[in-house]
Amino acid sequence: MQQNDYFIGIDWGGTRIKWGAVTTDGEFLYKDTYDYSRFSDIDTNLSILLDSISEYVNKQTTGPVGIGLSLTSVVEPDFGVVYLPGKVSGLAGFPMVEKIKDKFNCQVKADNDGRCAMLSERHFGLAKNIDWAVTLTIGTGIGSGVLLDGQILRNPHLQFGTQLGHLMMLGNTDQQCLTGFKGTGEMACSSTSLVLDVRAGLERGNISTLSQIYADSSKNITFKKIIEDGVKQGDEFCTDAFNKWVARLSYLIVNAIHAYGPECVILSGGATLAHELFLETVQQQVDNNIFIYPPKESIPIRISNVQEHSGVLGAICLFR
Repeated sequence: MQQNDYFIGIDWGGTRIKWGAVTTDGEFLYKDTYDYSRFSDIDTNLSILLDSISEYVNKQTTGPVGIGLSLTSVVEPDFGVVYLPGKVSGLAGFPMVEKIKDKFNCQVKADNDGRCAMLSERHFGLAKNIDWAVTLTIGTGIGSGVLLDGQILRNPHLQFGTQLGHLMMLGNTDQQCLTGFKGTGEMACSSTSLVLDVRAGLERGNISTLSQIYADSSKNITFKKIIEDGVKQGDEFCTDAFNKWVARLSYLIVNAIHAYGPECVILSGGATLAHELFLETVQQQVDNNIFIYPPKESIPIRISNVQEHSGVLGAICLFR
């Protein structure tokens, strides 16, 4: 590696795209974030992204050594997303890797966003000095990545370690996951699940400080609104829904610990902006329910310290 070498990392999420120019040591030379229309033509969204990256690259003396992509759902490293029911229109079956490679004439690799989050923790975050860890990204859905004995968990079907959000958890819900099943981790523990629960309760006429806001438009009821204008204001209805959500998140983490035996569980994603309201409770509930030896041992649950750009950092780690 030369002194001025850099990589481009791209984190293509459900509503936002983040990208950055990053050194091999994880130092950001440049970073950018913008919202995009998830239902717009995929070529248009990609063109906007590539123009933004080109503007940066054209000002440098050299091009990127490689470009890494952090993408949702089932990802083929040399192609892009190969299977994605719903979520982001046009992304599944779109040859993202090939199109970016043609534009910049360098190595391009892709992987699932949960695994990329784990890679960023492994190289730059809270898993640097441990060999067994699980990441959970709690946002629109539930992403996950697993580190077993120092290795990122993978398999020929491209999904090992990324499926914690698809574990069956609830048998009494009508909310259907993109997998086609009802009651999965995504429908129980994502920020979306809390929003849907609160909206449904308000529709039934539950009294809340958010009742009038909901009457104006159901779209006004967001995770942030529930936390800021409901839970933090002591609203009984919102607090009850939130506490049930916290309990379900605890159960999902118990499942993750029983499945993979991590030394640490690392949480990231938009919902962790409210971690001061739930982290201590989640830790207590997990400690009380895990079956572990030695008995009474605690598995620490921590908030990522690289989560703002973990997808970008994880994407460039595909070249490490």
